Amino acid sequence: MKNLWGEYKQILHDFKFGFSRFIKYQICTKLLIGIILLPFLKIILNLLMKSRGLSYITNGLLTRFLLSPQGIISIVLLAVFGVLVTLIEIGGLIVLSHQVITKSRESSYYTIFKYCMRRIKHFIGIDGLIIVLCLVIIFPWLHLGIYTSLISDVKIPGFIKDVIDQNMIFFIMLKILTLVFVILSIRWIFTMHVIMLKNKKAKKALKESSRLVKNNLKTFIKKTVGILLVSALVLGGLAALYLLVIFLIIRFIGGINVHWDYIILMISGVGVLFGSIGSFIVVPFQILYLTRLFYHLNNDEILDIALDEKKNNNSLVDKIFNSKKIGITLFVGIVLFTSIFTIAVMEYMEGIKYNVKITAHRGSSKDAPENTLEAIDVAIKNKADYAEIDVQETKDNKVVLIHDKSLSRTAGLDKNIWEANLDEIKQLDAGSWFDERFKGVRIPTLEEVIDHSRGKIKLNIEIKTNGHEKKLVQKVVNLIKRKGIINSCVVTSLNYNVIQEVEAMEPRIKTGYIMYVAIGNLHKLNVDFYSVEETNVTEKFVADAHMIGREVHVWTINEEEDMQKVIDLGVDNIITDNYKILLQKLSNHRK
Repeated sequence: MKNLWGEYKQILHDFKFGFSRFIKYQICTKLLIGIILLPFLKIILNLLMKSRGLSYITNGLLTRFLLSPQGIISIVLLAVFGVLVTLIEIGGLIVLSHQVITKSRESSYYTIFKYCMRRIKHFIGIDGLIIVLCLVIIFPWLHLGIYTSLISDVKIPGFIKDVIDQNMIFFIMLKILTLVFVILSIRWIFTMHVIMLKNKKAKKALKESSRLVKNNLKTFIKKTVGILLVSALVLGGLAALYLLVIFLIIRFIGGINVHWDYIILMISGVGVLFGSIGSFIVVPFQILYLTRLFYHLNNDEILDIALDEKKNNNSLVDKIFNSKKIGITLFVGIVLFTSIFTIAVMEYMEGIKYNVKITAHRGSSKDAPENTLEAIDVAIKNKADYAEIDVQETKDNKVVLIHDKSLSRTAGLDKNIWEANLDEIKQLDAGSWFDERFKGVRIPTLEEVIDHSRGKIKLNIEIKTNGHEKKLVQKVVNLIKRKGIINSCVVTSLNYNVIQEVEAMEPRIKTGYIMYVAIGNLHKLNVDFYSVEETNVTEKFVADAHMIGREVHVWTINEEEDMQKVIDLGVDNIITDNYKILLQKLSNHRK
């Protein structure tokens, strides 16, 4: 443990020596990527979309676009952009780490960028794409502490995760895939070091990294685990410091008549401050450690990378970032600005974010069979704002509640919904599959549901198309008008044409387009609100929607952490299976 602590102190000493370099370089690269490269990429992609006659890409349009010539060009551009960002951010930090370890003088940023750009040729081919995918997607997904500014965290979309969790084969496959990615990530952990410091192509770099780890596996595991343990102790100390600050805040304002929401706001502000500082420290520290370990596993052979040291300060970038004081001032300024801006936004959102409405997914599908009167009754009892229901058309053109195309999962009949008449469907048991207590529960018609729920709960009626419907949209619209529930329901669909049919038949009905992909100028969509999968929702997305008077409904949010995240983003409606948890979270704030 003594030797391990000694190594850790050496890494800390190196990090302290290069701290200003790492901070200034990250500020410079984030500005370069955020202000120049990323906007330029967006302009090109938008032009490619427009040349294809598209202002936006949603759902099925994504596949059609990607298979077009413009789509293929877009994929190539995204791959090139990924390589550039990887080289500039990760590659540049490896170069800086080399200079810090060798105690070399600082090179100009122009020199470092030029050195990194010379490695672009090494990424041509499948092997280069594999490296970029690892660094941009797989490493953030596995939380390995190395990520680019493009993506810092990767999550499996909720609707896909639900399918995986409900299918044992898919669940096992995901775990196996995760294990494979972990093994490959360990084997390829030094790939960028081989490319940057040994100037080798991607294919050779992958092989050399694998060989280096394999031949020194025991040492690699020992040192990596050891450093992680010591890092955990240090992070634990920082966490304790964070908790102490929170305690002091609460203790200090305990005697003051301050609303609890503002206390939470102050605590969140401290968290933002710590998080902003951490975002500038974690990645360079990890890369510095890996660079030192890379040299150690190579018998402590320090390479000469022939990088020019800084001789003058002629370039504008170097003039701005040369001074250590200016670099630290910029870092502190960015951290403080980020914290103040975030706190201001949070304070602004505090007054509106808890007005979010709750939609019970498929009725109350955790407590009763989905899409049944019994499920809707539970949602009413537990005071959900909306019950989301799925409607399809039977063989004899009746509108009933069912999610799947087939009746087999929930009703035990091996027929598709369009192959069965209502009389036959009404004989089916749609409750036993869920629990024997619900034996004999029937599949209801939309009319029955409207009569049963009117005045008790609003309905989110999702029209599901299967290619066999004839009068489905017309019948749904006519029922809504005849039953007088235009103001107490919304109509949604994954099929944009369906939404346009509803708008044409009765513009007073509030419509929402369900999107699992949402890219481009969505304001051109003729809808009243967006119903989007969680991974599409950002602060900008919500703000843009609200600017043009559209709500944002998000689906399907079942984890408490994800609920808080989308609440903080200011969404208007959360569709969930666990709405009782959400209701409890909102109960102290709802007006």
